[in-house]
Amino acid sequence: MPIPPALSPALHTRDLRIGYGRGRDPLVLTDGLSFALPEGSLTAVVGINGVGKSTLLRTLAGMQPALGGSIFIGEVPLTDMPPSKRAEGLSVVLTEPPASRNLTVRELVSLGRHPYTNWLGQLGETDRTAIAGALERMELHTLSDRPCHTLSDGQLQRALIARALAQDTTLMLLDEPTTHLDLYHKVKILKGLQAIAHETGKTIIFTTHEIDLAIQLCDYLLVLRDRDAAFGSPCQLIEAGAFGSLFPQDTIWFDPSIGRFQVNK
Repeated sequence: MPIPPALSPALHTRDLRIGYGRGRDPLVLTDGLSFALPEGSLTAVVGINGVGKSTLLRTLAGMQPALGGSIFIGEVPLTDMPPSKRAEGLSVVLTEPPASRNLTVRELVSLGRHPYTNWLGQLGETDRTAIAGALERMELHTLSDRPCHTLSDGQLQRALIARALAQDTTLMLLDEPTTHLDLYHKVKILKGLQAIAHETGKTIIFTTHEIDLAIQLCDYLLVLRDRDAAFGSPCQLIEAGAFGSLFPQDTIWFDPSIGRFQVNK
């Protein structure tokens, strides 16, 4: 899909192939994947279980090698970026809980400043400002001294997002940020991500099973299917019929007139 006028790609791929294994018989999940994420946009990666959503996210983050093709952060190939530069350019929020939930919220969020501190990990004024700003944006300032093990799932998820915000990268990647949350907190998290992207200019891409919510709140969606994908705005994808074949029609079907999935009763 072409990039909207006057917007630069924060991340783009060319003929990306994702999967597992090397050699003569790798497991390829998606092939020929090419898309561009403009600065300040919110993008969801959707698809059925096992199609490769988390694999794609880890590949985009450089945590897992691509089987082919290229990934660019701005105009720089991801493979040309040393780990220190990657840490300054992109932040990642995975589904795993923090290594120690005895950390306070402030201590957890402070870990986002690690790429910028000296070898002793000392925080400067710029670091403290970034941490305070992240706590404020994610509405955690009143919880900053609470141990992470006392937080609800929604509060912990906001703390992990705040850690990525404190890292102050232009690109944020999140794996299933609404897992285990009720509908209200799912919406709250996704609307928060939308506000971050649109108000700060950060580019955010996340995986999710909440396709209906993603259609309503995201600028772009990447729909992963068996070995191929579709990318575009929600309206473009609805018009192209990209959601109609995701699930068996005798169980659940997509109604393009309202942009929602319906259950066959």
